[in-house]
Amino acid sequence: MHKNMILAMLALSVTFGIESPVYAKAKSIKVQINRLTENSGYITGKGTPGARVVVSRNHMTYATGKINQSGKLKLAINDDLSANWKYQVKLSKKGYRVRTSYIVAKAAKTTNQSKNTVVTPSAGNSAVSGTSTSVATQSSSTDNNAQLQQLNDQIKSLQNQVTDATNKANTTRLSPEKQALADQYQKQIHDDNVQLDTLTTDMANVKAAAQQMTIDQKLLTDGKDGISKNLEEATKNLTDLEAQKDKGDYITDAHIDSAKSAVNDYASTLKHYDDLVQQGKSAAQLDEDLFSITANLAQQQQQIDLLTSQLKDLKNKLDNLYY
Repeated sequence: MHKNMILAMLALSVTFGIESPVYAKAKSIKVQINRLTENSGYITGKGTPGARVVVSRNHMTYATGKINQSGKLKLAINDDLSANWKYQVKLSKKGYRVRTSYIVAKAAKTTNQSKNTVVTPSAGNSAVSGTSTSVATQSSSTDNNAQLQQLNDQIKSLQNQVTDATNKANTTRLSPEKQALADQYQKQIHDDNVQLDTLTTDMANVKAAAQQMTIDQKLLTDGKDGISKNLEEATKNLTDLEAQKDKGDYITDAHIDSAKSAVNDYASTLKHYDDLVQQGKSAAQLDEDLFSITANLAQQQQQIDLLTSQLKDLKNKLDNLYY
């Protein structure tokens, strides 16, 4: 319920900002942005013909162009987007009010096509396959780590710039008044860096928890029967392989180990399902928990954005002490 509301709010709607009274009598620009994901190559939608659209974040432009005369919008994105990041959409046209809105790039859906497949090298060349929760977790975790790595790289780059400015302050003789300011800026830089490191670590933990909740929710929604059936088939496949090997058929230890791994994966998934049920977990409850976590992540991202902006401002202030 809440989850669907979040998806609708973040992915399909465009919320416009406050209009300036200067343009109170001007016409209103209309625009509708289609769903945007981290893998999107274009920003598409429809709106007022001839309106200029600029998509940016933290003073970095990701796409710019105009809505064509047919009212269609298609802008090429010139840099990678990040999941769950908010991007500014600025709209302008002569005779119209300038409008600013925001849109969030959603995480690309991870398909459940990754499978642990064990092939029996028998006459029928039969196969037992199924989606393993551990495989889904690994794929989602990889996407999550990539997003966090991109965020950490950006923060690290900024921190290096601030460190250079701080080192310059430590090696350059300043007047007492300027030195007092430099000391003040350096203390604030240190405090902001500590807080920034804590926030990025917390965000990684929260994202990991959200990813596991999503997997658990799907597991509880799909039910136990499918897991039990996959475990039964994988166990039978292992038994058949061991029997073929005993008869002298060409079955290697690698075949046996692969089949055992599939059995262990399904057994582990089944145990995890039973543990969730024993803990009183339900798909509906996890949906509520995900709603809270999404709000928490949004707040953490706002704090990170604020701190990075403060660090940039402090770096500029330190640089200005030498001019």
